[in-house]
Amino acid sequence: MPPSPEPVPSNRVAVISLVAGIVAVVLDFMPVGTGGAVAGPVLGLLAVVLGIIGMRRRINRGVAIAGTAVGGAAIVLAVIFMIMVSKALSGLANIPVEYDATVANGTATVSVTSPLHVGTIGGEFTGQWSATEMAGFYDGTAIVIVTGKDSATQVVSCQILLNGVTVDSQSGAGTVTCRAGLPGL
Repeated sequence: MPPSPEPVPSNRVAVISLVAGIVAVVLDFMPVGTGGAVAGPVLGLLAVVLGIIGMRRRINRGVAIAGTAVGGAAIVLAVIFMIMVSKALSGLANIPVEYDATVANGTATVSVTSPLHVGTIGGEFTGQWSATEMAGFYDGTAIVIVTGKDSATQVVSCQILLNGVTVDSQSGAGTVTCRAGLPGL
């Protein structure tokens, strides 16, 4: 019987490091909210630690170096994606929503309801009325109701602007209503 070949020595720690690094990079590309944003960097860190341990052994040192490099790349990618998502979300939080109301003559009342605040804002006014809020991460519908207080034929108007762009504008006699959807997440 021929002698069996000698087993090839392996460096399991190095192989695990490389596999963890590859999986970490894949998880980094998962959509936010699926757990990849957390699991990717954690596995990347594990790949780096195991790669360093694997480099101390003389066998399959190249695999350990690759595992360390891929794990490090996964951590860097995760940080870049976190910065990009953070910047995108902070931009959404700073979208101004402006509510405008006018009455041609006399007095009118304005009532604004929106998911951006609790209760109703507004009250009686003459001439022009305006209020601005930051959209934040809320979604829903903002509603502006303007009612002429002196007569049903009194000319009133309302307008809702989102980031400086008019999304609804109404004008008429008696009562007008403007509605606008807010861009929540």
